[in-house]
Amino acid sequence: TPPWAGPRCDQLDVLPTPRGAGYLQRDEGRPTSSWKGTVLEGEDGRWHMWTSELTHHCGIDAWLGNSRVVHAVADSPTSTFVREDVVFDVFATEPHVIRGPDKEYVMYFSANFSSNVKPCVCTNGRGSTGEGDCPFWATTGNVISGTYLSWSKSANGPWSSPSQIFAAYRGPDTNISPWILPNGTAIFFWRDWPYDYQARPVRAGGTIHFGTATDWRDGSTYKQQHEVVFPDLGPMETEDSFIYYDVPSRSFHAVFHHMYGLPWPRNVESWWLCAATGHAFSESGTDW
Repeated sequence: TPPWAGPRCDQLDVLPTPRGAGYLQRDEGRPTSSWKGTVLEGEDGRWHMWTSELTHHCGIDAWLGNSRVVHAVADSPTSTFVREDVVFDVFATEPHVIRGPDKEYVMYFSANFSSNVKPCVCTNGRGSTGEGDCPFWATTGNVISGTYLSWSKSANGPWSSPSQIFAAYRGPDTNISPWILPNGTAIFFWRDWPYDYQARPVRAGGTIHFGTATDWRDGSTYKQQHEVVFPDLGPMETEDSFIYYDVPSRSFHAVFHHMYGLPWPRNVESWWLCAATGHAFSESGTDW
């Protein structure tokens, strides 16, 4: 069944995209970096993207001080997306937008709304973070962020006041990726980042866990489970997952950033060079 191909029907049959597709924002003639985005066709016939953008021409190393959620649009999914507005300013990151049961646009994201978060100013003008551009905390994970949801009736907003999920959770950004079912319940993946180099096998990267919610609008109903969903993937594990329901196969699927595509311990100091795209499926949505 489409969009699957290969002798075992196990390969995603994706099309090539033209150079220039995606979000290539330039400000003051200089490149602006971004990270992760979700794209949906809006009720206005345009294609809408929500992505994490790094302010002041900084790169991903400054994400803890410079991330904000922006909204960009294009006439087609393979066109260049152009920023229209800022949805949530610094510090907000990892927007994940899906449709609700009544066609709402539902955004999940990580954020710290404290005024204590101060963005870096990067001086090289290339959309990357130069040595000495940022204080130590901005690149080492010392910004405490919560998980939030917001929703809108239109892809163009306005968005509701953010509602917190996992209010009692204390840990790194959860990188949550839900799927809302027609009855208003939700399933989701969330990520921990244990950095446990003493464990055997070593756990030094993102670890994906499962969770459920009885009411997608009510943040208090989102319950985290702590079993590792993909225990065999190696020490760097996964992040940036996206769950969707495939109608032809009548099953749930997820694609994600598999951060350690080669066997341990090869190239452990440069794990980002081993990254691959992962795929998982579930007939029930709970057993992956």
